[in-house]
Amino acid sequence: MSFEKSFENFVQILSEEEVTPEITPSALADLSKEYSLRSIVSVVSFKPTSDKAGEPDTVIPLFGPTIEKEEPDYLFKSNMAGDRTVTYYVYLSGGRRLNDAEYKNFSLIMDVLSFHMERFLLINIVKNSAFTQYLTGLPNSGGFLTFVGERFASGEILKYDGFFLNLKSFGLISRRYGIQEGDEIMKRYAKKLNEFIEPGEIVAHFGGDNYTALIKKERTKSFLKYISSIPVTGIKNDREDEINISAVAGVYAIDESMTSPGQVISRASMACNYAKNVANKPYVFVNKAMSTRIYRQKHI
Repeated sequence: MSFEKSFENFVQILSEEEVTPEITPSALADLSKEYSLRSIVSVVSFKPTSDKAGEPDTVIPLFGPTIEKEEPDYLFKSNMAGDRTVTYYVYLSGGRRLNDAEYKNFSLIMDVLSFHMERFLLINIVKNSAFTQYLTGLPNSGGFLTFVGERFASGEILKYDGFFLNLKSFGLISRRYGIQEGDEIMKRYAKKLNEFIEPGEIVAHFGGDNYTALIKKERTKSFLKYISSIPVTGIKNDREDEINISAVAGVYAIDESMTSPGQVISRASMACNYAKNVANKPYVFVNKAMSTRIYRQKHI
């Protein structure tokens, strides 16, 4: 089959679907034979100037096996929106090298593939933005409830405790450092808070100085100690200060009485309000019976 025909098929297949990584192997089936293609692996990373610089790269295999610890035969890069760079690692079979004409045509293939990959990634960014808090990049209430709902549906929810956190005196910090630096301090705090999280757990930011979390029960004590004082940096007049931010917490000890994901938020937030405004304690645990008692006290 001629290059023109193989390239036409490649473009047509990529244009039929939005899920580029899933259809790339079939789209490249004919061209891979012509170019002895063994593997293409894409790596999505944040640019050094991004607020998210240093976050782990995302590896997306596009064709063949995911090859590690081997120098690629060819390397292609493209910049995309959201301060991201996509690097394509191309591996050929048998140590093959492309001549000038072949490389020109293969570069065209990579240009088209890059276009469709950027479309795929942007679609996912838009979808994820509906579940992401704009300032800190953590999940928002929608992202948190989706995560809780998945654990609830699978029956794993009883392994967790739910948390609602309110940061102490953050308004004073914002007034001292100004709104802009206050936002930066909040982002630094969110990053530190998220560093505690292990796979299968989540911390979310509801905006302002309110956070939620779903933590495995055996790690609840450690989490409460962690949030009692998290050091972050504040900058004013070119001077760096260390600020220790504490949070008041409501902890919902999830049990069989839970009937919906939203109860994790409602019960934990009720406990947080009680800890802050009534008990004057750094945290309060709540279960169904206690949440009912707190609710009645509020309405007496």
